[in-house]
Amino acid sequence: MAFPQVFEDLFSQLDGDNGSALYHITIGEKDAWGQGYGTEATAAAVNWALSHDGVDGVRATIPDWNKPSVRMAEKIGFVMTGTAEDPEVGEVLVYEIGRP
Repeated sequence: MAFPQVFEDLFSQLDGDNGSALYHITIGEKDAWGQGYGTEATAAAVNWALSHDGVDGVRATIPDWNKPSVRMAEKIGFVMTGTAEDPEVGEVLVYEIGRP
């Protein structure tokens, strides 16, 4: 059984001063979209990150046109906190989640 390529990257921009990390996910195979892989992988990754001392929150930036990723982030518990400019994508929505 072949598994889809789910992760292109996971965490970046680790900031020890404010205890945050930026989260990225790319589901590489289109036929794997909408199967729940991203939701399951993201929930596990976020729970893992938040279980470590010094990590108080995780941030994700999502292009506003990527409605499936917005729904996934909100389903897991991310809250939109604003917008930012991404040099590769343009304007993105900023979502954050912290410790429960």
